[in-house]
Amino acid sequence: SLASFVWTRAERWEPYELEVHVRFWERAEVRFLRATHFPLYRQSEIYEREGVELDRSTLADWVGGASRVMAPLVEAIRRHVFDTPKVHGDDIPVPVLSPGNGCTRTARLWTYVRDDRPSGSTAAPPVWFAYSPDRKGHHPQQHLRDFHGTLQADGYAGFNRIYESGRVQEAACWAHYLKKDAIRGRIVEPFWTGSGLNKSPDNVSTFGRLSP
Repeated sequence: SLASFVWTRAERWEPYELEVHVRFWERAEVRFLRATHFPLYRQSEIYEREGVELDRSTLADWVGGASRVMAPLVEAIRRHVFDTPKVHGDDIPVPVLSPGNGCTRTARLWTYVRDDRPSGSTAAPPVWFAYSPDRKGHHPQQHLRDFHGTLQADGYAGFNRIYESGRVQEAACWAHYLKKDAIRGRIVEPFWTGSGLNKSPDNVSTFGRLSP
């Protein structure tokens, strides 16, 4: 059984928790359970069905311990991302359990990207993620409180106060702008394809109208 495969090799685990997570789920042909966004109680139940007793509190301790160990690295990535005159910002909706309500609520992962490789930079292109339980504007305002430079982002109103400060300049996102134009029927073909810019007559004409 899967359980016997895991536990009979206990003498080789240092620490055994890592071996449980990796070898057990590889044997089950379920890759990287921790990256599938399963709540801890569901992970505990999956382990239990295979005869492995891992309480949710134990898994929570592992997650909390990993978070504390990784905190210095996360902070180093944050400093590296914002140590540049230009960053790209966006947010990603993520479902989060809402205990007692029998459903999930929508939280946010704010992403900030530093990537100047297209302009010849050789700096590593990192991404810094920040979680928030909602999409209120004070979250990105807090994330960018010490940043001075250019922020490329969509038209989310929560960024406006950052621009009003004068220390951050707005670089609007073409992809979002053109998507809105496409919805309005002003653009009938995609501007960007897998092989690059779509230089159809309609698109070239549209670019001419939008250019200063």
